[in-house]
Amino acid sequence: MAYVNEVRWPDIAAKVQRLNPELANLLDDLPKSQQLPLFIATYPYGFEIINSGRFYLPNKTGNIVPLDDDSIPKRQQKALNYNFGSNPVFILMNKSTELYLAPREQQSIPYKIFTAGDIVGTWGILDNDLSLYHPANVWGMTAGARSTFMLPPISHKTFHARLQNTYGIKAPAPANLHNHWHVFRELYQKVPERKPWEVSLLLFSADWFKSLDKPAFQPLKLYLLEQAWQSSNYLRNHALWDFVFSVIKKHAREPIESHIYDIIKHCYSVALGQEIAFEPLTHEDTLPLSLIQTAYVDGPYQLKSYTPTIMGPKQFSRKKPVYISPYHLTTLEFSGKRTKRRNLMAELTAIEMGLEQVRLTLDDPKLAVKDTLLYRVIADTVIEFFHYLGLDQRPNLDIANEDKRFDYATNAAFCGDFPYQSEFAKGCIRIATKKNPPWK
Repeated sequence: MAYVNEVRWPDIAAKVQRLNPELANLLDDLPKSQQLPLFIATYPYGFEIINSGRFYLPNKTGNIVPLDDDSIPKRQQKALNYNFGSNPVFILMNKSTELYLAPREQQSIPYKIFTAGDIVGTWGILDNDLSLYHPANVWGMTAGARSTFMLPPISHKTFHARLQNTYGIKAPAPANLHNHWHVFRELYQKVPERKPWEVSLLLFSADWFKSLDKPAFQPLKLYLLEQAWQSSNYLRNHALWDFVFSVIKKHAREPIESHIYDIIKHCYSVALGQEIAFEPLTHEDTLPLSLIQTAYVDGPYQLKSYTPTIMGPKQFSRKKPVYISPYHLTTLEFSGKRTKRRNLMAELTAIEMGLEQVRLTLDDPKLAVKDTLLYRVIADTVIEFFHYLGLDQRPNLDIANEDKRFDYATNAAFCGDFPYQSEFAKGCIRIATKKNPPWK
């Protein structure tokens, strides 16, 4: 059940210490930190924390409503209504949340995955002019990841009707991968005897930041500035990357179609850890994995042929590989629609050829980029292409053979075949590093 409790720093300090000791020590040293109000807010899986830029909070009856709703106590509204009306600063205490962009209702774009110990929402308190450049109404955040989907197909209307009849869910059979989350969220709400899956946020009241410019608060302010500086590295250099890529496009030996060029940039943005790709999930931090897999395999859907692999959003950490699909992109930039009609195999070939042209152009001494982070990352990144026919690209069955996460299910009895002809897997791109190949 969703709820809010007011606490003080001594009540929660030990938990924060385990998650983020550096920040906990700084908060310990602040004057009057033991008297400043904090709030613990708990959200069940799938509920919106931010919707169209507005912060949502559980009220006394457990309903999650906008912060300015009349059912939210005035004390909480006054304490938490800063940061231009969006979310207050908080520490994520467990599980994960997804910050996403929603430029149009039918498709969200994952922007950032926050995990336990992360501090969120600090840019607004550090930059009073942020609202001038930061359109708040495009942002959303969910408890758990929103950009998740089942790798095998789950759109069969007759089988989905069994889920609806058994559990009373109303979400229709998902027409595409973006719609899987709507079914997952409702399954969690309707499956009986479920184990609680909840995200807890430690919300800071405005009082914590009123003295941020005073000497005693300078260590905390410096910490927040350093965190913001590190997280904005890519954004601060974005103009330079755009210039380099525009030079590459201009001097490429063969013209690169704008749509293909966008995917190439996306591949490298993923490799830099700045845009989101996908990984097969093997834990419960992203969503209630066991509940969903059980509902589809042991439950009424009867997904028996395939391993019920669920893919989740992931920022590449240069450890385990991540995956993207040209037909399920999470790029933050759009040049326009495809200008050429191709089948999937030809699309992958065009991307691969474009990547090779980019590599050759980057090696040109006249471009002088060999000392940049972009070049070093590209040099250490392995980008491979897979297709279910295995003709012009590697056979995609190699993915499951080399990355054992695709064989994982919360119940070993659920394991089946790799869905090599599914929407995402039938033609996809793997991004890994030379130091950490997929089979390690």
